[in-house]
Amino acid sequence: MQRIAIIPAYEPPDTFVPYAAALCHGVDHLVVVNDGSSSQFDPVFSKIQRLGNATVLTCPENRGKGSALKTAFAHCAAHFAPEDILVTADCDGQHDPRDVLAVCREAEANPDSCVLGCRDFSRENVPKRSRTGNTNMLRLLRWMYGIRLSDSQTGLRAFTVATAQRFTQVRGDRFEYETGMLIYAQRNRIPFREVPIHTIYPEHAEDHVSHFRTFRDSFRVLGMLLGYLWPTKHHIYGPFGRFVRWLLRTFSRKYRCDFEMPREPVVFVCRHLDMHGPYTTMKWLPTELHPLIMHMFFDRETTVKHMTQYTFSARYGRKARKFSPLAQIMGWIMPPLTRSLRAVPVYRGGMQSMSTIKRGLNYLLENESLIVYPDIHYTDGYDKPSEIYEGFLSMGELYFKKTGRKLSFVPLRIDDRNRRIVAGEPICI
Repeated sequence: MQRIAIIPAYEPPDTFVPYAAALCHGVDHLVVVNDGSSSQFDPVFSKIQRLGNATVLTCPENRGKGSALKTAFAHCAAHFAPEDILVTADCDGQHDPRDVLAVCREAEANPDSCVLGCRDFSRENVPKRSRTGNTNMLRLLRWMYGIRLSDSQTGLRAFTVATAQRFTQVRGDRFEYETGMLIYAQRNRIPFREVPIHTIYPEHAEDHVSHFRTFRDSFRVLGMLLGYLWPTKHHIYGPFGRFVRWLLRTFSRKYRCDFEMPREPVVFVCRHLDMHGPYTTMKWLPTELHPLIMHMFFDRETTVKHMTQYTFSARYGRKARKFSPLAQIMGWIMPPLTRSLRAVPVYRGGMQSMSTIKRGLNYLLENESLIVYPDIHYTDGYDKPSEIYEGFLSMGELYFKKTGRKLSFVPLRIDDRNRRIVAGEPICI
């Protein structure tokens, strides 16, 4: 298990280089994000890069602390193991390297938690603005979200790489992002643990320098607090996909789901049943999902060709010419519909099949679920076992490598007699 320190830095003070050097002695790797600092600070970041176990990521323009943290999280997800520990610190030297290590140790002992290094705001040298802001924020978080902490604004936080990947879903690019992390953790049952740390400020409070803009950033934080009270509904489908779904639900028999949708991303697996499976589940599952759909339906010409030469002729024994107009209509409807549903194009065999796995995996990492209909003979019913394509199962192994968590494959069964969609026991891979 490695320890990786992350420091977002925008035009850092002169003390930054010696502070970073001291921190490098206690961690396995240091990741510094140059958040659009002016060129006069290039020598500072060059010195950091030469420390040996340090990496400097450079943003072309100042995007804010939240954006810098998400940049570092994405970098660490690509270069370190899910169980490795990330610890975030500030570039102004407020966080004693000994405290950084203490927070790391607590995170190593509690890898499921978000560990916070908490300051003592009763000290005389704490700036009045910091003391007042922390007190007010603690009250709001406790009143609005039931979050009980002693320091809501600490930049010293530690958690695993896997947890950091989850935090990339939090919106916000500036100081409000850290508030959003706390709300996200509370809502997703990531426990908090607090570690007392030294409270380091200049001898005189007026010498304390901060990039926090009182009015503009305060309004952003307030917007974050209010935004999570009335969250906007997250849509996977585009307007056309949602319209088609509404239209089909309005003029068809209703099926109910006798199970709760999982909080974590999963892969639902359902029999095709000659289109009855996709038609029913895509309409009546309460959550929008990414379906895996054969690649030819993403292009008009290949859709028309497949419909004419296979669907209406080989499958149903009809004359292709007779159904050519209907195939032409489907050629206009299917490609925009599959794109609006944000479906995953399925390629079977060859190198292109990896694009199916990668696309599906990316959606899972965004906390969005998939549904697959893997029958080889997809006209078969429940009266006999059906062979399936098994390539999609490799997403379980890749998901575990990326997150350290097992992926659940949830079988679905359509009960036409009682008009229900029933979920079986999840299979974890």
